[in-house]
Amino acid sequence: MVKLHVLDLHESPVTEGGDYERFRMSWYLKEDGVPQNVPNDNQFTISTGDLIAVPELFTGAGEMEGLRAVGPRQEDGRFLLLSVGIEYMEWPQEILDWAQAQEPTLRELYEAALNQVLDETAGCSLEDIVDELDEFWDQPVEGGPHTAELEEEWEIPLSGCKWKA
Repeated sequence: MVKLHVLDLHESPVTEGGDYERFRMSWYLKEDGVPQNVPNDNQFTISTGDLIAVPELFTGAGEMEGLRAVGPRQEDGRFLLLSVGIEYMEWPQEILDWAQAQEPTLRELYEAALNQVLDETAGCSLEDIVDELDEFWDQPVEGGPHTAELEEEWEIPLSGCKWKA
């Protein structure tokens, strides 16, 4: 039961002139406060394993293109944001390792959040895009390479983001 956070980032990941250079960088989320627009009654927290959906990145090219998984907290306190694929879910090894150490199964951790993002962005569910749902959960496809291997960094201050849901 990870949380799905829908956020507008502090600035577009696509730079001037339609350049996608930031997609060739490691994305780090700096937890320097809470996003703008968070309701007062919301206990906003980010944790390893959570999913972040960036509406601007859902262009229709794939169901997972605007989604990032929150990787382990780094020594400097930032969270590494990991790509989870474009057309289908490609699980980062860091997330599979983390999930294996949790009590609930991968399915119990992620099914509701993935169905929520698919419903909101593509009007579908996992059942609509996955041929064999049990196999999807029991034999997850490891993706890669993920942004963890890239040398250049893009830091995203959480306080500069806007909370959507």
